[in-house]
Amino acid sequence: MNPRNMNFIKTPAGHAGREAYSLIEVLVAGAILAIGIAAAALLANSMLVQQEANAQVSSALNLQEQAGKLFRMGLSTGEITNVLQTGGLSFSTNPAPLAGVESVNCVLVFAVGSDSRTNTNVFVRETNR
Repeated sequence: MNPRNMNFIKTPAGHAGREAYSLIEVLVAGAILAIGIAAAALLANSMLVQQEANAQVSSALNLQEQAGKLFRMGLSTGEITNVLQTGGLSFSTNPAPLAGVESVNCVLVFAVGSDSRTNTNVFVRETNR
């Protein structure tokens, strides 16, 4: 037989007769893919937890802002607590910084996840209304 007439397929050294991936290559590729999917799932979960915490903080600060508006409208601290129907809101009076001005501290204690947070604002209004 003449070698010129025969169809010889040249393959790189060490790959003679190879037609598929080895089991180890498939397992390594699967492990890399699983790590990527797990990382994406953890990222999505942490984003949802952070979004929920942000919503709770926003809601609590909005409540305190509403308390300040009611105080400036002339409602007493007891009336504000009754209107807003919340347990985490407390008021304490401050000495008047100026004549004709009333000032109170508004402390809001709220939960974010398993943590407890506190926010304090000072509300001021004229007393000669």
